[in-house]
Amino acid sequence: MISSKIFKNLSRAFKYLLNAFWAVPLVLTSRVVYPIFKIKFGVSQSNRIGHFIPDTLEELISMQVKKREITFWSATFISNKQWYKMVKNYMYISPIFKYPVFWNRYIPGSQRHTSVMSTNSSRDTEGKFFFDLVKPKMGDLDIIKSKKFLEQLGWKDEPIICLLSRDNAYLNYLDKSTGRLNIDRSYHAYRNSEIETYRLAINFLLEKGYWVFRMGSLSEKKLEISHKNFLDYSHFSEKNDLLDVYLFSNCSGVISTSTGIDALSHAYGIPTLIVNGLPLGVAVTFFNTIWVPKKLMWKNTNNSLSVKEYIENFYLHTSDYSRSGIDIIDLNQMEILSAVVEFTDRIEGKGQVNQEEIELQEIFIDLLRSWKDYSLHHGFIHPGFKLGKDWIFSMQNKMY
Repeated sequence: MISSKIFKNLSRAFKYLLNAFWAVPLVLTSRVVYPIFKIKFGVSQSNRIGHFIPDTLEELISMQVKKREITFWSATFISNKQWYKMVKNYMYISPIFKYPVFWNRYIPGSQRHTSVMSTNSSRDTEGKFFFDLVKPKMGDLDIIKSKKFLEQLGWKDEPIICLLSRDNAYLNYLDKSTGRLNIDRSYHAYRNSEIETYRLAINFLLEKGYWVFRMGSLSEKKLEISHKNFLDYSHFSEKNDLLDVYLFSNCSGVISTSTGIDALSHAYGIPTLIVNGLPLGVAVTFFNTIWVPKKLMWKNTNNSLSVKEYIENFYLHTSDYSRSGIDIIDLNQMEILSAVVEFTDRIEGKGQVNQEEIELQEIFIDLLRSWKDYSLHHGFIHPGFKLGKDWIFSMQNKMY
């Protein structure tokens, strides 16, 4: 009896052979017309919204300067169907293009006909999103649908804050959906936040008249707050990709831990507050962002790392912090509230930065630029980027 795994592989192979009748001629055509006309093939990271959005935007911008060149992008396990619907009006992207992408690998000349969507780990280090106005537009009917949906919830054109607190729910779902059941996602736990620590800040926003949507396609814990202007959208039965895109691209501000779909708000110029952000070395300096990191403490002394040490101790696995003798401590409710107060002042045009803070912010940028890996993660510095005021003042005697 044929096992399910063997049957799945045979079925996959049959599909690629069946689609070879059109995919192979397309790949061969790319060889014939080169270099008069360039036809390339590539793979998009459509399964991860935090890559899918900035990567497709970067490609749309680069398409403006490409002459006599087109790229066919494969897109499998699409993380947001509304974003896919919008970008496919501007570029050749579809799940069906996985077939020419596949055959391109096995026909001579593949290297010069293979395209990579992002060359900088989905980071806008050249400031393309800031300087370029090319953004996929939502259709008029989709805008009407989104507003009608919000009005049915009781929204009356009040300002909206989208809040996104990272946990492992989505990646665990993605792994299960794609059959990768043996992946331990705890290595990313240093980026997670406990949603309950946002309660004070959420109540502050609600009292100021904001609507607060706790966002996320999935989340591990539901947040219960009894207020007509609050919705834990991540546990809302009627959530959909259309409203995800509408909210993140039209809200007044986003509070996040630097994850996933908040890339959409960055791209559309929506002010963002990153709390519990790590590593500090990859702070999104190229977006309109206030960044407040988690606390890092040396285990042997219980003293905080200096800002320079924050930058230099650049780790992407939770265990690496522990092996380096560093404890990671989340911001508490009052610290998050303080950051949110600063953030709302910025949104409302009340934020003022004194000379002392300006000097501290400049020292941070100088320290960042002196880091050996600076050019890998940074370049363009957005005029709206800064570290949280209270945090940088708390570190003024520990910059170096």
